[in-house]
Formats: sequence, C-alpha cells, structure tokens
Amino acid sequence: KNGLDLYLLISQNQSVLSLSIVTSLIERFLQDLFLSRTNNNTKLLPRKLNELLLNEHASSIFGPDRLFMLRTLVGPLHGLNLRNLCWHGFVKNHEVSSIYTSLILLFILSIVPILDKQEFTYTTAPLLDLSSSFLSYLQPYSRDQLQDGRQVIQQLFKRSSFFLPGHETLWNSALEYYFSGQDYFFQALALPQLEHSIRRVYVMVNRCPERMTTAESDVLYTTIDIILAPTLPASGEREIKIIPNKGQEEAEATVSGWSNLKNKIYEELGDAIMNLLLDIYIW
Repeated sequence: KNGLDLYLLISQNQSVLSLSIVTSLIERFLQDLFLSRTNNNTKLLPRKLNELLLNEHASSIFGPDRLFMLRTLVGPLHGLNLRNLCWHGFVKNHEVSSIYTSLILLFILSIVPILDKQEFTYTTAPLLDLSSSFLSYLQPYSRDQLQDGRQVIQQLFKRSSFFLPGHETLWNSALEYYFSGQDYFFQALALPQLEHSIRRVYVMVNRCPERMTTAESDVLYTTIDIILAPTLPASGEREIKIIPNKGQEEAEATVSGWSNLKNKIYEELGDAIMNLLLDIYIW
C-alpha cells in the first residue's frame, strides 16, 4: 500500500510529500533491521538516522555500494540530506525531484531478496496505536464544521506573513488532505511546514542571524528543540562537534552552553500556543 501511495504522489507531482514518506519508511526499515539483529533490544537502538546508517548490521547486509548511495541520499549534512530537508520544512515541491523518491523506493525493494537469504528472521515492530490515548477524549471540530472557513484559511496562506513565500502550495495540499480525511498525508506536510514558519518567528524575535532560517552543509539546522527552548544557546546557533579520531562521519550535534537570555518566542506567541507546540513536538 505504501508503494502504491508513493506512486500516486509521484504522478501528482507531490515530490516533497512522497520524499518525506519514503525517507520515513527507510528510517523505520533500518530500525526494524537493527532490532531483528539484536533480539529486539530497544535499549541499543540508535536514535538518529545517521547512527543507523553507520551501524555494522546495515553495513553487513547492504554492502559498501548500497550503503554509500543511501548515505549520500538521506545521511549526514555533507550528503544530500534529503530526509532532514523535507522533514524540517526547508524545501518546496519544485526544489526536489520525485526521482529521489523512486530511487529510494527501488533501493528498499532491492533489499527484499537479500533479506530472504539471511540466517536471521526480519521482523517489523508494531506500529503505535494512538486510538486509546488521551487524544481520543478531545472533542475536535469536525471537518464539516471547518468547511465554512476553508476559503478564509486559504486566504491566510496567501496574506499572512507567518506562511513563508513559495510554501502556499504545500499548505494548500495539506489542507486538501485534511478535508479528504487523509490525516497521515496532512501531518506529513503540515508539521514540517509549521516548524519552518516557527523557525522564522524565532529568528526574527530573537534577532538571530538570517542564515539560521536556512539549511547548510556545514552547520546543523536550527531545529525545533532549539526553537522551543526557554533560553538561547550561548553561541546563538548549533555547532558541529567532531569526535576525536572518528572524523566527520560521526559528527554530533552540540550546543556550546546555554545563555541566560530568554527565548522571546514565548513572549511573542504566548503560553497557550507555546504549550500546544511543546505538546506537539517535544513533550
């Protein structure tokens, strides 16, 4: 079903959404592969995608050529880093090609016969079931109730400075998916776009360098954990820390201390909205 969804998205020129989904699938695939090789030991499971790609289990199964290709596409900063570009809201549809989605999907399919020949059993971890969570007790507006305000919302995408120029198409697509009941597609588009809009608010109210709103190959992105922190980093931005004797391949994110300067985004957005954002992204 995921493959069919991706094919339809590619045919509809939804390159950002299709790439976001296929990169999440490859990350989930790598996690399942690691757990299958470690007797489902979740305590050893790496948290970051790049750590999964560097793991010996992936290397032994994929081989050096496949692993190099995958790391070039979705791995560290000095590669294309497609996963982070999409999931942190940096790119627009015309800035990435659906060819990348097709290539990663073909990579996944090419691994299937290799797994069939392995001595271990590849198993997939169960998906999270949120149906019984506290969210089910909330009383959200129905889609029908919001239909009357649909045109107003679309006008906000065009007129409000909160929505970045050139990103209206992605917001409108997210809205279409919401009203058609395709919540997974809606969230896969809306959450990264919301993060990027909040990133600009953070930079503006704290008078940070404008470059902190961009994605660069030598500086780690200003991600949501920094944006929603109560104080600013001492250096103003995240740095890359190279682990001695291990080089760039295992670069880690670090914040060179925290300053006493308050993050003014709390004053700008207010407690209610900040608590909502922390609920969605952090807590």
